[in-house]
Amino acid sequence: MTIPAYLMDSPSEGERLRQKTDLAFAEANLRLAGLREPMQSIDVGCGIGILTMLMHEISGQARTVGVDGSSTRIEAARSSLPPAVHGVEFLTADIRELPARTDSFDFSWSRFVFEYLRDPEAVLAEMIRVTRPGGIVAVADLDAQLMNYYPQSSMVREKMQEGFRLLGDHGFDPWIGRKLYSMFNRCGLREITAKVVPYQTFCGGLSPQARDNWLQKLTLASARLSLIDPFGGWDELAGRIMIEMSRGDSFYYSTLVVVSGIKQPARWPAEVLIDAGHHLNGQAQEGPVRVPRHARLRNAGDSFEGPESVP
Repeated sequence: MTIPAYLMDSPSEGERLRQKTDLAFAEANLRLAGLREPMQSIDVGCGIGILTMLMHEISGQARTVGVDGSSTRIEAARSSLPPAVHGVEFLTADIRELPARTDSFDFSWSRFVFEYLRDPEAVLAEMIRVTRPGGIVAVADLDAQLMNYYPQSSMVREKMQEGFRLLGDHGFDPWIGRKLYSMFNRCGLREITAKVVPYQTFCGGLSPQARDNWLQKLTLASARLSLIDPFGGWDELAGRIMIEMSRGDSFYYSTLVVVSGIKQPARWPAEVLIDAGHHLNGQAQEGPVRVPRHARLRNAGDSFEGPESVP
């Protein structure tokens, strides 16, 4: 017996994603991971496309593609796309087989997706495949999210561990954040960085918006657990967690782990992205531009010609 591939799947998931997305925080995540003009990018597991549109803006309206396995959410993304916006595409596809050619993007991104995947390393491998040599692959996800509140009764703590174990058998991993750095290493990415940033903090109970979000998440999780273990008392657990997190002396925090790495080129890429300030053919560049690999670049008096290969 299996449960739906995406634990949070429901008719109201698009609206939940819309309500919980903090655009300023998301922009900080993307810039921290290395997105900049004029990078062409792909948003893997894009949902209703909120971050895809933000990526398009950050990249200076460069080509941006959002991919999601839900046709419903992709249709919502397409319907909200302003007619004046060009260079954005939303595709319904299995993210384990991305609908893009090898070496297509400068920046491949996924946020809040890997914790729900049965085989996250396979999806990471696909993200690497569609990234150009020298491009950035980045994943952002949570770590031990629900565990981090106090006071927490021993009964709730032990029951949550049991629930995580059962959901883990069906692809959910609440500890994925701490595993990303090793995963990036195994997949052959270079210059890997990992940053831990605060995501949510609540003192004295949950805010009304956070309460609604957590109620939806726990309701869906308990429903999935009840399919796996019908007599496990999962609805009671969800209610107990909400009571404890809503207490006046409750403290809750969660962290986001942002990991990025560079795809190592087998050979020097046909084109490279150079930043402002470099000289090309004797002229200073005002902004990031793509140049052929043999273009002569000069910065601070130095000369450089793209080599045939790199070690």
